Amino acid sequence: MNWGVLSFNWSPDGKYIGALLVAFEDKARIAIADVGKTKARIIDSVPWFAPLIPPYFLTPEELIYFKKELVPATSPAHTKSKVPPKFNVPQPQGPPGPLPKPPGPLPKIIQRLVLFNIHTGKKSILWETSSGQTTYEYILAFKPSPNGKYIALVLRESETTIKIQILKISQNKCKMLEELHGGESRYAYIDWHPSGNELVVATDRHLYLFSVEGKKAELL
Repeated sequence: MNWGVLSFNWSPDGKYIGALLVAFEDKARIAIADVGKTKARIIDSVPWFAPLIPPYFLTPEELIYFKKELVPATSPAHTKSKVPPKFNVPQPQGPPGPLPKPPGPLPKIIQRLVLFNIHTGKKSILWETSSGQTTYEYILAFKPSPNGKYIALVLRESETTIKIQILKISQNKCKMLEELHGGESRYAYIDWHPSGNELVVATDRHLYLFSVEGKKAELL
């Protein structure tokens, strides 16, 4: 199969490349390329409906990538009904009523940040959230800090609201930096200061500078 490289990032030591690969009418793939070898190694697949966010290296040996999945709900147990069967009797015509509810619960959407160790092949979950199919919430962007202590997250909560959070990796806890309202929340871009103590977040209409303590300055 012919793959196309959608995005990639180098490891801090320059030995590996983490890439997001795509193919026509197929799932996207997360791959690791050893610079000294000629063939990349596929480590996971991500569905097309997920935001296609590039993977990032947390350390020279650890890669973080985003994965979004539909998890089917547990089917209700089938029981025998004691109600007599109903015949298909024609009903009088009238204005359309409400649409019937779907049978059973809908699948849930699970979003994860997965940490992959290049040498051991071990995968662990750094961050996870779940929501129903009827909600708007999904991750727009993430990026680890250069010092490897934090991960910045931008979540789309609704059509006009986004949340900016900081995940402290050592404690596995998220801290809310800001909740922005107004305007369409279609995309976001994050970039860290080399110190790892500040980050710039660009949204549809604004450019913000945040510190990891929560201080904010609107640059644009």
